Amino acid sequence: MKQLAKATGLSISDNVYNTLRKNIVNLNFKPGQELNLREITAKLEVSRTPVREALIRLEREGLVDVIPQVGTSVSKIDLERVDEEQFIRSSLEEKALELCLSKKMQFILLDLEKALLHQETCLKEEDPLAFLEWDDEFHKSIFYHAGKALSWELIQNNSSHYRRIRIMTLWNRDLRTSVFEQHQEIFSFMKKQDKNLVATLIHDHFSRITYQEKELLDAYPDYFRVPVHTEDPLISGFIGQH
Repeated sequence: MKQLAKATGLSISDNVYNTLRKNIVNLNFKPGQELNLREITAKLEVSRTPVREALIRLEREGLVDVIPQVGTSVSKIDLERVDEEQFIRSSLEEKALELCLSKKMQFILLDLEKALLHQETCLKEEDPLAFLEWDDEFHKSIFYHAGKALSWELIQNNSSHYRRIRIMTLWNRDLRTSVFEQHQEIFSFMKKQDKNLVATLIHDHFSRITYQEKELLDAYPDYFRVPVHTEDPLISGFIGQH
């Protein structure tokens, strides 16, 4: 766990929250991992109160599970939530892209090219997390040049399960290379201002994770939340009595 950041202008509680959240969404804390309150307070050199406050906030976001008398753990990845978060992201970005393509392209193309150059460096250095950060910068540029920075913040605050599964796909170098090539293709057709093809490419870009979920489930079954199947006759009967 990273040390608590100093002199950021944030309260101790916010600092603890940001530190824990970053460790969770970047998979430094694994899905299902138990969180020890005493250990966290010692590592972050804070009292228990801000840690408890941070965990309450993280529970509301669906990032930790708190079970009374049992303990607190990092939430497992919920594929239904991944699907919803991906829907929000793709819907907003497709609209932002449409707005972006209606404006002068010279400045956004510079920002996109910068992100691509950094992603290429991250590919060579085998740094999946840094690659993801520049992946985000690539997409963030679309929102900012469309004048929709608030939409990007909304996505960032509501994509924790989706981000974790994105990181897992990027552990595979071939998939990182594939993402980079898709970005290059999007950039190329944005330069040509081929609106229809760019829209198709960005849609396909978001759809790729759907095809990779089964492989991730097979490789990391303990990282995923097991869905409750209400068609089970015992569960259905119980629900029907209430």
